[in-house]
Order: sequence, then C-alpha cells, then structure tokens
Amino acid sequence: MVERYSRDASKEANDDIAEVVYNVADERTSVTCHREDSKISATTRHFVKPSLTDDKGASGVVWNVDSYNAFLVSSLSPSLSLSLSLSLSVCLSRCL
Repeated sequence: MVERYSRDASKEANDDIAEVVYNVADERTSVTCHREDSKISATTRHFVKPSLTDDKGASGVVWNVDSYNAFLVSSLSPSLSLSLSLSLSVCLSRCL
C-alpha cells in the first residue's frame, strides 16, 4: 500500500513526508520526504517490523538497531523523528 502526500511549503522539505510505502509481505515500511529544490535526493527512512516479544518473552513492540535504516540529506528536527516513531507504532499495531 502506498500513501502519497502533496508538498506543504510551510514545512522544511526534510520534515514534509512525500510517500509512505507499506510492504506487508516483507514486513517493511519506507518513508520518503520531499526533496529540497537545491538537493538531488530526498531523505528516506526504512523500517522493519519489530518483534512483538523480547528475549525474555515480555510482550510489546521491541525495537533494535537493525529495525531502522535512514539516508538523511540534512539534520532532522527532533519533533519529526518522534512523530515518525509514533506514527509507525500506530501503523504496526493496526497491521497485527
């Protein structure tokens, strides 16, 4: 499933999500932000569906460093990183 969003000129390009691709079969999600006019590439983030239990059997979403990969054109604002994490958690909980 793919969601595409129009450019919001009031936001920085790196803070403005252009596309979210949910690959349910591979349990992956990719987020691409809009590209700045002066740049040739856009910020992208790739998430792998995390485990629902940890090594000790405790339930809940378990994140690890292998669950996230990113190409950052420039520094992201902390608020976007937090909102992306929260949005991804909501999306993952719906897919379960």
